Amino acid sequence: MDDIRATSDKRRIKTGAVLKIPAEVAVCPICGAAIYTDFDCWYLDEKEGRWQADSVNMDCETEPEDIESFEWQQWFAGHYSQPYIDWLPVEKRILEWINENYYFNLDGPEETDK
Repeated sequence: MDDIRATSDKRRIKTGAVLKIPAEVAVCPICGAAIYTDFDCWYLDEKEGRWQADSVNMDCETEPEDIESFEWQQWFAGHYSQPYIDWLPVEKRILEWINENYYFNLDGPEETDK
């Protein structure tokens, strides 16, 4: 995977990376499908001196592509009727796993992250 580079106990990841979350970490709380995540907010961990994810964006792999379709509306209604109950615990688990295993290179050029 070109978005990741191994270094010590954590792996460096590009800020624009999209990761498929391993099933043993988390799956969609509604249908059990795989979750993909990307990142748009980071913080500098003063203790480690590395950039960590501050939040994650999550997508269920069963989400229909056409956001204008009736199929997507039904899917959304079923998947996000109770986001704080269904998705918040999953988001916290994924964020913890990401920060235990990865860090981000916000101080240097992206092209060095191969």
